[in-house]
Amino acid sequence: MLALLGWPAAAAPERQIVVRGAASGSHLRITTNRKRIVVRGYMAASRPRGCRFTLRRRKAVCPLSGVSSIVLVMGPSDDKAEILDRLPIPLTAYLGKGSDKLIANGERDT
Repeated sequence: MLALLGWPAAAAPERQIVVRGAASGSHLRITTNRKRIVVRGYMAASRPRGCRFTLRRRKAVCPLSGVSSIVLVMGPSDDKAEILDRLPIPLTAYLGKGSDKLIANGERDT
């Protein structure tokens, strides 16, 4: 019989923040506030992963503790995403159809 006492537990996977733009078009502005990411702008109705809405679909607050990256998934219309502060984690942006624009701020892009 094999005893597993004393063996280190497997490390918990780091979390990922996922924010989705509204299908009708979005202008998302992303800032950092202490140990949080703050997203302002019109977002999809579903709650962003790793965040909570604080102003209906127009503001989300995302704690950074245990987070390894942030993903933006924009909708099929004309969208704009602005990263107003340098992010402490890598950013991946999926820009949908339409005329889209991403203005970054020195983040590690993936």
